[in-house]
Amino acid sequence: EYLVRVPGVAQAALPDKRLAALLGFVLGRFASARPAPPYGADEVGRLRALPLRDPERARAEIVARP
Repeated sequence: EYLVRVPGVAQAALPDKRLAALLGFVLGRFASARPAPPYGADEVGRLRALPLRDPERARAEIVARP
């Protein structure tokens, strides 16, 4: 969710389907050993409509999780 909502991603000049494919590639290439389920175009569109107002705070909350 965080990756799609980061301003640079949420505002990218790509259609939802292309952005979902790009995120799938990035996560597949650089994510941890546990693969993430792929994003769908509908999910990307829904999340892009909710951009993060404070990305730094959101990231800090994610990092602080056990």
